[in-house]
Amino acid sequence: MGCSGQWSRLSTREYSQALGTQHEDAAHVVDAPANTEAGSAAQPAYELDPSVPRSPRLIDVFLRAGPEQLSALQLAIQAREIDRVKQLAHKFKGSCLSLGAPQLAALAHAVEDAAAQGRIDESAVAQLAPGLTVILGLLQQLRASARKTDVGR
Repeated sequence: MGCSGQWSRLSTREYSQALGTQHEDAAHVVDAPANTEAGSAAQPAYELDPSVPRSPRLIDVFLRAGPEQLSALQLAIQAREIDRVKQLAHKFKGSCLSLGAPQLAALAHAVEDAAAQGRIDESAVAQLAPGLTVILGLLQQLRASARKTDVGR
């Protein structure tokens, strides 16, 4: 399957299948705050794919680097540096995939794909920060659970 805008329109199950992972109904699913602008597309429920292994170190790295990557991407978008937007969206997408955040990765892919066509996908861009906030919260919950488990040993 080639890189195209279709990735952003796949369901979680289809996205996982395309990535070659098994999708199970995730225990970690959160609905993002609804976008209240008239006529705007509904935001996806953000989840962590339970089939993706996450080490505590990887989670800690993403908790620190994810917001930094998004900030750099937002600056490039504001400056309309299309080549930089494409590069940073690609990097952010990879980070999201490594953590098993397929909906956020699909948004980053939409931004990357649009930049490859010389434009900015404003709809996807508008959903990145709220999506990252949800994913960061889920990862913090996982880390807290892991620490409680480690203390109980």
